[in-house]
Amino acid sequence: GLSCRRGAFRRIDTCMTLTFQKEVADRICAPVGGEQRCRLSVMSQVWTEPVMKFTIPGKAFVPKPQVDVGVVKLIPLKRPKTQLPFPLVERVVRHIFSMRQKYCRRGFGTLLPPEDREDVTQKLFQRAEVQDTLRSFELTVEQCLRLAEVYSEHLVTRPEVAAYDYRAPKNAEVL
Repeated sequence: GLSCRRGAFRRIDTCMTLTFQKEVADRICAPVGGEQRCRLSVMSQVWTEPVMKFTIPGKAFVPKPQVDVGVVKLIPLKRPKTQLPFPLVERVVRHIFSMRQKYCRRGFGTLLPPEDREDVTQKLFQRAEVQDTLRSFELTVEQCLRLAEVYSEHLVTRPEVAAYDYRAPKNAEVL
């Protein structure tokens, strides 16, 4: 797909105009600090410029759905905002947004084993030059990507951390 510039997305001028449930369309296009800002917002905005074109009321369809529809144009960026692999960016952003109302360091910290969590999280935020007391929805795409970059660099020195899953049973070993 789009993140790897394969298939229909080999060309950088392949735009998509898609319909989504209105709430999903709002999330895709949500600005920094917006009520709807979420993981989907950041991931969409790393590789595209999403533009909300218009809303179609549910009553325009047969059978009539219970929701309105948002029409979103996704314009691929000529240069993606990162060269990091999609799975790594997605993992970091997923963790950052896992605790939406907490400081972003809490969600980011779940990428790391408990024995490293506090110290390494603080160091990585300092290296990324991101304030660790922001909420996830207050982070820009660029700040999320800087956190993904420093996490990627951390994995070079501690590759076993990539397999860490904070949801695994406490007695499970890190591979």
